[in-house]
Amino acid sequence: MARPPVDGLEIAGGVARVSGALALDRIGALLRELEPLLARGEIRVLDVAGARNADSAALALLFACRRRAAAHGHALRISALPEALTALAQLYGVDALLAP
Repeated sequence: MARPPVDGLEIAGGVARVSGALALDRIGALLRELEPLLARGEIRVLDVAGARNADSAALALLFACRRRAAAHGHALRISALPEALTALAQLYGVDALLAP
């Protein structure tokens, strides 16, 4: 039985666009939806321009997606990081890890 699509996730042309809240209660569903696509190399860009209310779980999602893609020999670029998420990454000292 196919899973219903995750709200706020649009995938087209190798780009996954995430919108809406990126907080702990939503990260698991997003990761479950993205993991097989990342493993197959079907997503090359993760666009988070539409993300809001992002917390440290959002950073964990971004790093998990990058690790999943890399584990299967694929590169993943994080695109359009919102200012608040960039500031959080800087606060934790991990902003360089999100650079292209």
